[in-house]
Amino acid sequence: MAQTKQRCQAGWSKMLLQVLILGIAALNRVHALPTSASQLVEARQYYPDPDDPSLPPSPEDCLRLSFSEPAWSIYDPALLSVNASDGGTQGDIRFYTRNVATGQHADCRVTNIELNPKGAQLETWYNCNITDLQFQFLLDDFQVRLRGGWKCANSDLKFHGHGVWEEPTVQGCLEEWNTPRGQETLCIMGGSYVAASLTSPMELQPQWPLLPYTPFERAWRCVDRSWDPEFTVHNLAYQQHVGSYEFTLDVENHSNGQRTVCKSEKVDESKLPIDGSTPWVKCSAGNASLEILLDTTYDILGIRQEWKCTDNVKEIEPEDYRATGLIEARLECDKPADGSQGDYYCTLPVGSSPLTFTGYPAVDKAVLPPFPHTFYNRSCTINSISNTHSLTLNEYRIETTENGKLAATFGFYNPGPGETWKLSKIPVLGDGNWHDCIRGQEELPWQLARCRYALDSDGQSQGIRFELAWYCDDRDPSNAILFEAHVQADLTQNSSVCADGVCQFPPGVTEVALQVTNLRWETGHGVMQKGPTLPWV
Repeated sequence: MAQTKQRCQAGWSKMLLQVLILGIAALNRVHALPTSASQLVEARQYYPDPDDPSLPPSPEDCLRLSFSEPAWSIYDPALLSVNASDGGTQGDIRFYTRNVATGQHADCRVTNIELNPKGAQLETWYNCNITDLQFQFLLDDFQVRLRGGWKCANSDLKFHGHGVWEEPTVQGCLEEWNTPRGQETLCIMGGSYVAASLTSPMELQPQWPLLPYTPFERAWRCVDRSWDPEFTVHNLAYQQHVGSYEFTLDVENHSNGQRTVCKSEKVDESKLPIDGSTPWVKCSAGNASLEILLDTTYDILGIRQEWKCTDNVKEIEPEDYRATGLIEARLECDKPADGSQGDYYCTLPVGSSPLTFTGYPAVDKAVLPPFPHTFYNRSCTINSISNTHSLTLNEYRIETTENGKLAATFGFYNPGPGETWKLSKIPVLGDGNWHDCIRGQEELPWQLARCRYALDSDGQSQGIRFELAWYCDDRDPSNAILFEAHVQADLTQNSSVCADGVCQFPPGVTEVALQVTNLRWETGHGVMQKGPTLPWV
């Protein structure tokens, strides 16, 4: 017994350690292994019961998880190596896995394989006990790789992804000397979680929401509080004018304990960025280092501030700090009942004030990590790929201008990003050919990456086709996805009337479905350079 213990300890040679670190297995039944080893592993049933009906996610959750968190959970992994202390490189790999999106379990195991593959062996993949799930291992890189495909119920989408389990942790080993194969070393590994990158239906490496850290309690020093910045908005008053807006904000910075009333100048809406981004507005009085972002279209409130801490350790800790906080803040507005463009006033709803939220400290002069420009929770990506079967044409008017040319106004609701876009009095040609959309009375919607139309008009009916492209970046803000939909509508007498040089919806018709005849997407477009900055909402 003492000899066995001594040799077990001595067995942690470099070669054996590499094999043990990489090896994985899940042993429900152990074949051709010593009884003592099999009993130990047999008792380690930590994986979920595959017969539990509560485990499989709903079809909706499956779709969400497939785009947001594709992964496999690893249960009861273990490795058995043969004659490793004498340079042997043969052994067994076994583990259980569960697809996080579908809840499907699999038993992945292979015996008597080369644990240190070289050359052509590097292309060898081993099948698990379900269709389209494979694994392989690379000793030199200390990696186990998984690849597989799956589908969600009620969806035609086929997902395929791959992931890497790096450096599994050895929890304990048992050795048996007198086995038919020689010295067998069975090592139990810790469970794991293998995040996957998608290759189908699109190439995508989902990024989890980067939420700010919220400490359990506030630190005593300004310096320490500044690494976990926190703001409280005690009051917010927003006033909308015709063509401009202004606001007043009472905000407290918990890092330095200062409370500031920030009053903005009037913001001229005609000078707002045409790329859909929301400007940071400096305070006209009070703390000049305080800037506010207020987006009433997307209900986003942002605070950006610089401050000093005087309780820092000199020449060791900095005294200058900067942070940014973003939060979804819906305002209650007293808008004109008749829908006119008159002035109105907005405040935080009762029960939402004061509003406290944490922020992101500036690190290496970076104000914010990569943030999405499309909504995460009502995902532009997921809805665009799974719910864009048709667009809704909710505004339609084609008229002959004074110079005899045609101008058209179209309004679209796109269920993918959940946005309504308007093309206002754009110049059009009714020759049935494809043309780029050109700015009309207003700028084209910033959401449109591309816009083309083909109008076939005979004066009585209208055949309209569109190519509309838009970006989504909510699953990976560093690499936006470009979607493009081909849509068409035949506006007959039931959906269009033409009289006196004007074609429009007839009385009683407020919208027409535009059938999507083709939807395609491209990945790898980098960071979106337009649109609002959304705090993972």
